[in-house]
Amino acid sequence: MTLGTPLPTYSAVIFDPNENRTLAPGEMGEIDIGGIGLAAGYVNRDDLTEQVFVDDFLGMDNNPSGRIYRTGDLGRINGDDEIEYHGRIDTRGKIRGYR
Repeated sequence: MTLGTPLPTYSAVIFDPNENRTLAPGEMGEIDIGGIGLAAGYVNRDDLTEQVFVDDFLGMDNNPSGRIYRTGDLGRINGDDEIEYHGRIDTRGKIRGYR
């Protein structure tokens, strides 16, 4: 499924799920986002916030928060610079918004 491109005030990258490095277009990895509306973290969940909200060591465009959210979603950037969604990296699913 194609998700399209990020809104003008956001940026997206594909990370290697095992390392803090970006992958080239076409390579499959974790969809990660940054941007003006990125949350500061999870309410009362400092442990989870520390795991998935990482410092923006890339200097992403349109990312005043200085943080990157690691979504846990699997995807790639195709030849049209659109993000393709390919499921979850882990085996967890969602039912009515709950994992």
